[in-house]
Amino acid sequence: MKWVAGAAAAIAVMSLASAAGAVTLSTGAGSLGSAEPNWAITSSPGSTSLTIVSGAQDYPGTWVTAPGGSNWITPYAGGGTTATSDALVGEYHYSLNFGNPGVAVPIQWSSDNGAEFYLNGGLLSTVNDTGYSSLVSFVIPAAAFSANNIFEVIVQNIACECNNPTGLLVSTAISAPSVPSVPVPKLARRRCGVS
Repeated sequence: MKWVAGAAAAIAVMSLASAAGAVTLSTGAGSLGSAEPNWAITSSPGSTSLTIVSGAQDYPGTWVTAPGGSNWITPYAGGGTTATSDALVGEYHYSLNFGNPGVAVPIQWSSDNGAEFYLNGGLLSTVNDTGYSSLVSFVIPAAAFSANNIFEVIVQNIACECNNPTGLLVSTAISAPSVPSVPVPKLARRRCGVS
């Protein structure tokens, strides 16, 4: 009975979000090859526009396949195949502004390379440098959200003598009300790649 009540509450919140203008918390909610409609890249050594790509299509056997309703996003068309120069090595800051979803939010995510996932400046999860071939899961409790929220994911593209893509995948079935964009606070950083 508790599960049914919780599911009904989640559906009600998602319906309210749809009526008021919703933002999808997953990356890559649009069509493959198109611009990312919800997430933004606020700082990077290279491009600041985001393209939706498929891990299975662009890097079969390397990038984990995205769960339904999500896809990988990258600042480089083709999954980042141009990210081979030293000038494109460094930190990529992805962000998403959203209202209070009103329910706990289960997250599955991955990145290429190591990354840190924040909610409103607080570190929630990390992915190590080779974590792009699997998903990390965690749940954000409903009480952790405020009226206005910011997801920020800082992905480190490390140097290598190889094709060197970079990308982000975030997947959840929950949507949230949209809110105006707000500046992303600068966070104290730990070394990426620590799990």
